[in-house]
Formats: sequence, structure tokens, C-alpha cells
Amino acid sequence: MTIVVDDQTMAEVREAHQAVLSAEERFESRRGKGASRSALVEARARERSVLRGFGFATYGDFVLAERDEIDLREQRDGQG
Repeated sequence: MTIVVDDQTMAEVREAHQAVLSAEERFESRRGKGASRSALVEARARERSVLRGFGFATYGDFVLAERDEIDLREQRDGQG
């Protein structure tokens, strides 16, 4: 199955993933205490939801599809 990765999809997934990275950083700096743990769990759940909403099982799957889409765009632009 081919998943189309348009600019909106890329932006939404990147935003969700950035939220996870930020939450992980806060979690690690606070040694997993209190709100930072909850924020990390919520960010990961949101990322999973966004990924699944676009048909991706993991962020890695998204990265591969994104790379393929960029390659296709470059080929298309080079042929035009």
C-alpha cells in the first residue's frame, strides 16, 4: 500500500514528533517526575494517533514514506 505524504501530512507528523522529543527532553531533565511523565505519555499517544490517522504504524514508516515522496518530487521536477 502506498501512502501519499503531502505537505500537510508532513507538517502534522513532524509537529507531533517534535512534541514527543520536547517532552522526552523535559522528562529526562526532571528525572521522570510529575507532570513531565504525563506530558511524555500524552505526546506519545498523540503522535501514535496522528501517525495511524495517516496510515503509518511508526514514525520510522513515516520517515521512509516522506523520503520516497521527496525523491518522487525531485524526479518529477527534474523531468519537467
